[in-house]
Amino acid sequence: MEKFESLPLTEFDIATCGTYFQMIKAYLPYIDGQQQQMLAIFIRLAELMQTLEFYRNMPCASPLCRKNKDHNRIIDEIKRYCPKKDMEIFEMMSNLGSMNEIFNIYNAMNNGEHKDGPDTDMLKNFLSPKQQQLYEQYSRMLDL
Repeated sequence: MEKFESLPLTEFDIATCGTYFQMIKAYLPYIDGQQQQMLAIFIRLAELMQTLEFYRNMPCASPLCRKNKDHNRIIDEIKRYCPKKDMEIFEMMSNLGSMNEIFNIYNAMNNGEHKDGPDTDMLKNFLSPKQQQLYEQYSRMLDL
């Protein structure tokens, strides 16, 4: 079986199920066949019941609600739960988005015209060769 890295529990998991179920889940691989299946189903049902109980008769907004919904803060929070093998893809997408924003601002400053002149080349010089290549691929995909 594939070995996974440890990821922290989300606030949702802690609020709805606590850490107790994590200990039982860690024990699951040491139980044989039919017992493992039954215990796994019991754990999921118990988690569902606790989640329903958490939200039942809640007098106000969920204590998990965030008032600050800043895009960067949300991304940083999600990154905490992103497996390392997927983090490179996540980072690359974030970098491409940032590069695209920079070029969009630049193009807007030039009356929205996309120029492949010396000014665009000057901006591209701020990027590493790998970033330039990624930007070119990204631009072609989006037809910029």
